[in-house]
Amino acid sequence: MRRIRERLRTEVRALRGANAPAVLRRLTPVVRGWSAYYRTVVSSEVFSALDSYMWKLTYKWARHAHPNKSRRWVRHRYFGEFNSPVLRGPGPGNTPGLPGDGAVAG
Repeated sequence: MRRIRERLRTEVRALRGANAPAVLRRLTPVVRGWSAYYRTVVSSEVFSALDSYMWKLTYKWARHAHPNKSRRWVRHRYFGEFNSPVLRGPGPGNTPGLPGDGAVAG
């Protein structure tokens, strides 16, 4: 768990200043690969902890990208109006959970 957290932290720090689709393109294969490899041996508590960590990382990335905006604005812009743990790229038609929408669960 420590190695995946370090890897994700390094990736997100390297992406400071990048747009949301770039962050999604970089993080999605890392998270999918890790979860596919460990899906048979890792408990749901570990997946939940990683989900929480991803939420914190992406939220910090979004706050860094918009330091003069409010927390509410950042949550609405990148995580939807219901504050779901899904990072979305800006633009119309980005409904979380639909195939091809550019969203990744955090």
